[in-house]
Amino acid sequence: MRTVPTRRSPTSTAASAAAKAALAHAEPTPFWLDQDGRPEPRPSLSSDATADLVIVGGGFTGLWAAIQAKEDDPSRDVVLLESGRVADGASGRNGGFVSASLTHGLANGVRHFPDEVHRLHQLGLDNHAGLLASLDRYGIDAQVERTGELTFATAPWQVAELAMGLSLHLRFGERAELLDAESARQAVHSPTYHGALWAHDGVALVDPARLAWGLLAAAASLGVRVQSPLFPPLLLTSRTLPISTPRSAPLTMSYTVRAATDAAVIASISTPV
Repeated sequence: MRTVPTRRSPTSTAASAAAKAALAHAEPTPFWLDQDGRPEPRPSLSSDATADLVIVGGGFTGLWAAIQAKEDDPSRDVVLLESGRVADGASGRNGGFVSASLTHGLANGVRHFPDEVHRLHQLGLDNHAGLLASLDRYGIDAQVERTGELTFATAPWQVAELAMGLSLHLRFGERAELLDAESARQAVHSPTYHGALWAHDGVALVDPARLAWGLLAAAASLGVRVQSPLFPPLLLTSRTLPISTPRSAPLTMSYTVRAATDAAVIASISTPV
């Protein structure tokens, strides 16, 4: 087998150099997390922990679960374990869209869940309103913008579909309006659109990092203990953390941490047989 050396063309070499130069000052940090106010990692547990409820993971799901657990029962002892920094994962690496729809849009809901769509629609709106109300209640500045949602027609024949969409939103009691081609183009400074449907309800934008950080502060104010597990988060290691609760048999939580750019935690919970 003979190896034939390859040569890079001057054009590709120049392009590679230009790309490296363009990225010379780039930071490998998600946009939302690269700002002031980012909380430091939480202190580690110094020994075995006892709690009524233990939550693994400091993203949106874990933080909100901890808050709701304390709201339901302020006397409940809640521990939240986060191996890195709050919102380091998907909670701090998304587009910041907050949509009320549980069916990926009204039209999709009508098509696939005709008997349940009114209930699903109302549940989504209630959940959306409750989310925004909780931010007001805890004073969380997530830079909320109640923008609504624009759906654009990229071809002339799609304008009729936008009109059908308007009728659907109005039938479900939502505020919506059609934009003609000129208004649509001005809205986003683009010359390519033929019209748009602007649905005003049920969609907002947030800064997801500030949302998570605010939830962390809210959880702490309610008495949730947010701590790191016993192990160093960036070492390849396995530990067993016994956690006992007043209402159940002792639990054993086994953690495995992978050394990576972002430490990952895999948790399994087992009870004695």
